[in-house]
Amino acid sequence: MDALTDFRGLDFLEQITLLRDIEAKADVTAIPGLCDLIAAPLGDQSVDLAVINVLQALFAHDETQTVAGLASPSPAVRRLCLRTVGRNEFAAALPVLLDMAARACTSEDLQETLSALSRLRHTASLALFRKHLDHPDPLISALCAETLGALADAESLSRLAALVDAAEIISGDNCPVTVFKAVGAVAAIGGELALSYLVTKIHHKNPTARRAIHEAIIATGPAAVPRVARLLGEGDLDEKILSANILGFIGHKSGAEALVTAQDLEEFTHPNLRFAVYEALGRAPSLKGLVFLLDGLAETDPMLLLAVITALEANANPGVARKLMEAMQADPAKAGLVARAMADAAAVRLFAALVSEPALAELVVAEAETSCDPETMAAFVQVLEGAQTPQATALAHRLRTASAVASPPEETGQRRILAVDDSKAMLAFYRSALPGLGFAATTAENGQAAWDILETSDPFDCIVADMNMPVMDGIELTRLVRGDMAHADTPILMATTESTGEQVDLALRAGVTGFLKKPFTTEALSAELSRLLS
Repeated sequence: MDALTDFRGLDFLEQITLLRDIEAKADVTAIPGLCDLIAAPLGDQSVDLAVINVLQALFAHDETQTVAGLASPSPAVRRLCLRTVGRNEFAAALPVLLDMAARACTSEDLQETLSALSRLRHTASLALFRKHLDHPDPLISALCAETLGALADAESLSRLAALVDAAEIISGDNCPVTVFKAVGAVAAIGGELALSYLVTKIHHKNPTARRAIHEAIIATGPAAVPRVARLLGEGDLDEKILSANILGFIGHKSGAEALVTAQDLEEFTHPNLRFAVYEALGRAPSLKGLVFLLDGLAETDPMLLLAVITALEANANPGVARKLMEAMQADPAKAGLVARAMADAAAVRLFAALVSEPALAELVVAEAETSCDPETMAAFVQVLEGAQTPQATALAHRLRTASAVASPPEETGQRRILAVDDSKAMLAFYRSALPGLGFAATTAENGQAAWDILETSDPFDCIVADMNMPVMDGIELTRLVRGDMAHADTPILMATTESTGEQVDLALRAGVTGFLKKPFTTEALSAELSRLLS
């Protein structure tokens, strides 16, 4: 305190030097004097900020004085103490904070006090967070939801679920932060009841809330598999597709086995569901899943076969490669379809096993030559060069030649398409199909990745986006695009498996220009792009 007696009379350099000395020595006796300086600032922004920083550092060393500071007549001191007791989890502050929250007169005061209390994670505060869970200020409500989840308050489960249910009102469109926190809180509380509830909301009407629910279920891991798998038999088509997606992202063999078992009980005939199952089996490896995928080589639909090859490529091993070769050699017509899918998927691991079979390698190279994608051709060239055989060398030369004569998009004046999908098979399809239609293709695996591209690039001629994606969904991406001056007028084509009209209406309100129902052909994509860009 004495050291700060003449502080206001010192010059700038002396003031800063003194403050640094106090901080270096952790001189907590200076706390009262620093509080006075905060209550009545000097008016020099640099010095006033330095005083705050030093006092904050000292408070971290003295719990008693920090808790006492919560009763300071200075709002600035109280605010600094609130942040400090929360950041440092000073348990002695609990009764004081509870009293402050009970007496808070403004939403701002209540939020700051609850924020500090939430850091203490003490059950004594449960009643307070329950009380304000439905507060009209969404930030306070969200903070309460998050804390009730952190405290595993099972008693609040039904009220948290009610917040999630309320977001089903499709006219709301946006997903409040409260809903995100409520979903996370339900997941944090855990248990059969909480997990069962989340699974019932797997096709929540709000796509952003739906994404949060999916991420929460996936984070639960293998424990969620039995509940999710039940929807494969009991759910509607949309729920079955989303269930397959989630089981794939969980990535556990029990999920793969559940998919195969469900198929054995009731054959999945809808192409969108079959596509989702193949993709999921690629993400969740298991012996049963591999057998199912190898049986999938019998698919005649190019899109489904592409999903099969993409999944097999992710799980390539000598046994899989041998079965693939046998299937191609047994049916020449099928061999051509498989070769096309391998080229589209850039299935280089599977291709490496085919290089020793000249006829099969020739088929894949012939398809890769027509892909118009230099990256795909380069990937196959690398495999061929590694084989170090005369035939492989000749095939590598063919691909290098084809790649060399392909002009860059900027030189040909091609229109640019940004394709966004979390499906590896769909991205492979776009990379193959769009150049063949005269477009330059750029791909992204989710809305956030697409937005990162858009922020650093010239406008695209069109964006083709899936609706349901992790990290950022297609609706949220659409809103960002429409709110950005550089890209606001870019046509957005939404490709989706969604079957409900209300989801289409929501997307239209967000700013989507057109729709393409999955599954679709290259011809259908071409027609829709021509319509949008004419």
